[in-house]
Amino acid sequence: MGFVVGCGFAFFAIGPAGGTAQAAPTSHWCPGNPWNPGWGNVYNWDWNQCHDWQGPAGQSYPAGAGPWGPPPAWAPPAPPPPSWAPGAQLMWNPTGAGNWGFWNNGIWTPV
Repeated sequence: MGFVVGCGFAFFAIGPAGGTAQAAPTSHWCPGNPWNPGWGNVYNWDWNQCHDWQGPAGQSYPAGAGPWGPPPAWAPPAPPPPSWAPGAQLMWNPTGAGNWGFWNNGIWTPV
């Protein structure tokens, strides 16, 4: 009997082993859902439809590329942003056009 009581006191003093599991962030967003600032800026997001993505690359970039990660090894370094557009949501596109611009629903728009 003393052993059982001692174990009971130990359980309540130390507590149950393990903590509460936390859910991983989902890879799904729909209009009306909150936007997590930790996801960064999204330049080619259609805010009128649901999106699914995997990893940090977003819905249209190879893994780790674009505003969600480091540029690919083959990409030249981006020049400084244009001085005439401070704070603008622009990104450097080293492929094809190779200039500053933004994505508008999947269409590259140079500035």
